[in-house]
Amino acid sequence: MISMLCLPLVAYAMQVLQEASEMERVKQQNSSPVNINPYLSPVGVWEAKHIRSLSHLSSLTYRPSRVNVSGLRSHSDSLLQ
Repeated sequence: MISMLCLPLVAYAMQVLQEASEMERVKQQNSSPVNINPYLSPVGVWEAKHIRSLSHLSSLTYRPSRVNVSGLRSHSDSLLQ
């Protein structure tokens, strides 16, 4: 009985969320991209390599089947250099 009373509230809440999501999407599409150039600065070769290696390691969480011991060992060796 209570669940039957909640259905209109749930439907209304979903409608409000969809409308808000659509408004936000339109707002983001119509706005210009944020200029981050003032916050960027050149980095050293070691730091760039380190960040690339860490980025690659974090991307492996999306493909667990590609994670193996030898691959992780080679990444840890490159991080320690």
